[in-house]
Amino acid sequence: RAPAIRNDDPMAPPFNQLPRFLSRLIGAPVSSLLSIHLSPQELYQGVRSVQHSLETAYYDIIGKATGQPLFALFGERKQISSVHYISLGSDTLSAITEDAESRAGNAPVVQMKVFGPVDGEAKKIAAVLDVVPRDARVLVDGNGCWDVKEACSLIGLFSDGRIWWEELCKTYEMNSDVAYKTGAPILLDQCMQNLTSYVRACSDGFSKGVSIKLSHLGGLTVAKVARDICVAH
Repeated sequence: RAPAIRNDDPMAPPFNQLPRFLSRLIGAPVSSLLSIHLSPQELYQGVRSVQHSLETAYYDIIGKATGQPLFALFGERKQISSVHYISLGSDTLSAITEDAESRAGNAPVVQMKVFGPVDGEAKKIAAVLDVVPRDARVLVDGNGCWDVKEACSLIGLFSDGRIWWEELCKTYEMNSDVAYKTGAPILLDQCMQNLTSYVRACSDGFSKGVSIKLSHLGGLTVAKVARDICVAH
């Protein structure tokens, strides 16, 4: 049996701090879900993720109380529908080929995860391109695993207009460098860590698109601002 973790332990995981953290909400107005102050210790221990959940709860409560869906609270939707896509990710060429043949034959958008040596990943990309429709979009997602030279080398192996390259390098600057060196369509993902990144991407203009991730930005409210920046652009 594991020993109990003391609630006063400064290194205790976040769930041991939750009772004290959540007790501030008792009897408070719903709006307080958006304005809880976190101490340095709570920030260190990861309670911020709980704050994000409370922010989501706030919008859920307001939406239900007013009979509005979430997109209405955020200023109405900007398009009628979203394109369905599937995601492929396998360690071996045979596995990803089999997966693509079974699921990607009619998919309008296919995302595939790539993360190994360039030569091996190039073979996987070629195998997926052989399977997907001629009018499909293939998002090759590198999750920032390559340097600029490797990314440019991989892109140089293909001239297929179906491919968009998603965050092959770790940082915004590296992905920008790849875009300008290759002229390839680049998507940005985890490197978009704050609102400044979105303003910068809109100004620089090299990216085909950007992801908006609540966990990276800090919640729904700031994510909405990022969305508004992109829509205005």
